Amino acid sequence: MSDELAVRVVPRSFVGTYGQVSDVLERATRQGRLISSSPIHAVGPDEYRVELIIVMPDYPPAPPAQRPAQRRTAPRRYTVALLAILAALGALVALGALIVALIDWVLAHAVVLVAVAAGLAVLALVLGTLASHSGRCGGLHCSGCGHR
Repeated sequence: MSDELAVRVVPRSFVGTYGQVSDVLERATRQGRLISSSPIHAVGPDEYRVELIIVMPDYPPAPPAQRPAQRRTAPRRYTVALLAILAALGALVALGALIVALIDWVLAHAVVLVAVAAGLAVLALVLGTLASHSGRCGGLHCSGCGHR
């Protein structure tokens, strides 16, 4: 590869104030790029135009800019934390629903549950009394001791 850049001839038209147009013309002449130019002519009250043919270096296209690698740890961390919070909230909602269902079931079966609990209490009282007085009369009318 050679160190010299390829050049191309480009026509350009510049419009601006007289000072701006004359600066462009002077700069192109000073840099050695000017091939030809038209005279500066007015196109409006304070606008002037010059047509130039200049030599431009043909720069190779710039490589596409690469995006810097993004760290993804923070978004993942927030995602995991959010999912953990949502799971905990879901567990609390499920536990609350189970408690409400249990209370509803107990209220629907309260009469039966009270009757069963009373029956079990009486049975426990009778069995406890019999067990504590085994071998002697417990005050119940029995045929063995003549206690009436």
